[in-house]
Amino acid sequence: MLRTDRGGEFTSSEFHQFCKDNGIARQLTAPYSPQQNGVVERRNRTMLSTTRSIMKAMSMPQNFWGEAVRHTIYVLNRIPTKALTNTTPFEALKGRKPNLKHLRVFGCVAYAKVPSNHLTKLDDRSVKMVYLGVEEGSKAYRLYDPNTKRICISRDVKFLEKDSWNWEEYMNEVGSEEPEWVDFIVEDNFNEVTQENNETVPVTREDEYTRDNDQEYEEPLSPNSPSTPVTPSTYTYEPNSAEVAEYRPIIDSSLNPFDHTPLKGFKPLGDVYKRSKKVNTDVNELFLVEEEPHNYKEAANEKKWIEVMQAEIDSINKNNTWKLTKLPDNHKAIGLK
Repeated sequence: MLRTDRGGEFTSSEFHQFCKDNGIARQLTAPYSPQQNGVVERRNRTMLSTTRSIMKAMSMPQNFWGEAVRHTIYVLNRIPTKALTNTTPFEALKGRKPNLKHLRVFGCVAYAKVPSNHLTKLDDRSVKMVYLGVEEGSKAYRLYDPNTKRICISRDVKFLEKDSWNWEEYMNEVGSEEPEWVDFIVEDNFNEVTQENNETVPVTREDEYTRDNDQEYEEPLSPNSPSTPVTPSTYTYEPNSAEVAEYRPIIDSSLNPFDHTPLKGFKPLGDVYKRSKKVNTDVNELFLVEEEPHNYKEAANEKKWIEVMQAEIDSINKNNTWKLTKLPDNHKAIGLK
């Protein structure tokens, strides 16, 4: 049974057919007689009274009435009501008690953490926003940024529940122009930065890398040529005989062909190749000798890898990590390294 007034959204033929197809009986009140639908109207009054209260408490502009109603319904569904005995609407529907630890004062000041991949070294780590409630379907908060007039969804937020946004000062800055609070844009709000000319430009990881590394690195001046900086591409180090004797391992070079001279400063990769002693093999292959095998065929040739694989399988079987089964027809197994 559905009892409504005679608004056009309820008397349309499409809605009437929908109710008929789904077995919903209809009742319509007499014109201008809201008392004939007293239960709904009384609940509607409770909702609007609560909405006005939470908006007045934080001096929120009326443009946010939709967000306030949304938050009000969320709260009313999780608090006791006379219609139910010793329970809440949420518990009656879900069969479990609601968790209210995440609730905060509607319209209070909140600081949302900016993701690290959108930050440079001296940027603020958080953005000051306004709390608008919980984002439906997410373990996150719904926040409004008055500076960009956009809604942000974030889970890392610090709240100042006793503080409210200075809307009077903000309205004076906006002037007579109507703020764009109706058509909200839901996004992370962290993928743009504002330049001095008020133009917004996207920031990529490459831009951050370039911005942090636009100054070339310079080595300290050489004692022999104090006016000429030594750059990494030209700096080489030649150890003296005492250093070689102290640090070079006493080992047969045929068994260990790598150069063990300690590196100081920067050394071009070409010099490292030159100082490596070949043992009937290509230089490129020489540096891949100690790499892990790329597949089972390569690993099966080494006894140590067979022992490692067997130990791993024994551990999996001991902990009942999975059980062996047959691959269904027309299905492909998922690869695993």
